Amino acid sequence: SILGTRCEETSRALSLLLKDEEAWVLPIVVLLKNATEPAKPGERAVTVNISQLEQGGFHIQVTVMVRGDLRPADFRRELVRVLLAERALRRKTDSATVRNPLIPEWLVNGIVDAMEYRQRSRPSALFVAVFKSGKIYGIEEIINATPGDLDALSRTIYSTSCCALVMALLDQPEGGMRLTRMLAALGTDPRPERELLNQWFPNLTKA
Repeated sequence: SILGTRCEETSRALSLLLKDEEAWVLPIVVLLKNATEPAKPGERAVTVNISQLEQGGFHIQVTVMVRGDLRPADFRRELVRVLLAERALRRKTDSATVRNPLIPEWLVNGIVDAMEYRQRSRPSALFVAVFKSGKIYGIEEIINATPGDLDALSRTIYSTSCCALVMALLDQPEGGMRLTRMLAALGTDPRPERELLNQWFPNLTKA
């Protein structure tokens, strides 16, 4: 019941951030497993599986291994990932293979941090410090970055930059609606995400 409550809270926070009150279409499965063996090197406690079904539709699942290294923040991040994936796939009716990854890492990072930003009603001290340093990444740098290859400092700058970009998108006129439409386009439009950004946020991304 605690996990269910956390899922509902996260879902509601995301809907408030995007100003999206549309009804669900695709179910999301959250599977809990008790770990019976020690974790292997690099094995994550929370994983996501999004697969197309032969008979049509999609299977969206978050698998949570209940073990010592399980962190609530990791679960929340992956839950946000599948909540965004549901929005991307809920209108997809053709059988074309979906892009991989379906939801860009910068968007997951930015949405998660933006949710925390809005819930606190103020930026974190780390966010302010990075922002004031002037080391924020540009849009191209954010999109093309590979977070797993970044050192600790660069990853901090990257995460702050993702949050700043998402907040800037949401602050555009009808920003929540536009971001929701862009998410839907990720599931049906094969164009690069930069082109989708240009389409839905031309005033921000034309530079």
